[in-house]
Amino acid sequence: MLVKQRREVYSTTSNSFRHKKEVMRKYNITSRNYDELYGEEQRSKYKLAFMRIKHLKGIILDAGCGTALLYKFLNRKALGKLKLYVGIDLSDGMLWRAKGKVSRETIPAELIRADADFLPFRDKVFDAIFAFTLLQNMPEPNVTCRELFRVIKDHGMLVVSIPRNVNVNVDLQGEVLEDSGIKDTIFLLKLNNKPNT
Repeated sequence: MLVKQRREVYSTTSNSFRHKKEVMRKYNITSRNYDELYGEEQRSKYKLAFMRIKHLKGIILDAGCGTALLYKFLNRKALGKLKLYVGIDLSDGMLWRAKGKVSRETIPAELIRADADFLPFRDKVFDAIFAFTLLQNMPEPNVTCRELFRVIKDHGMLVVSIPRNVNVNVDLQGEVLEDSGIKDTIFLLKLNNKPNT
């Protein structure tokens, strides 16, 4: 029985790794034209979310930051109370493109190549986490959500977008933001107390 369980764990881990490697390859290729292909769509999501977000301060995490389009959007909103923007992504190509954006703007920023399922941060460090267009790319979205909840402060805010045409099996309890011109559903969760994870 013990050996069988180990094989199942190894198989799941191996499948997850293969899935992430394929997603990484896809985004490395797409990174060259990502802003032209998807920039306007992403900015539309940000605009919808920020119609409901009035205050943003402290340290924020952009999980699956891609080419740092959110970073550029935040700089244009002139959010002076942000101490630090941290962007993580698995794709070297996306981070390479992001690096050019963060070097020209005012909000302090760090870009890190990291897996959203295994974030290299201590518990409860971020005031807000944004995960636009991330969960549908993850092999086990619930694992990803647990990790995001681990690193967000107890009274933090989590903003997640999920394409409507993709079945992502997660239960997010929060305000649902939708617009007929946007392909994603956006979930806005304001944590008032410690989340159950």
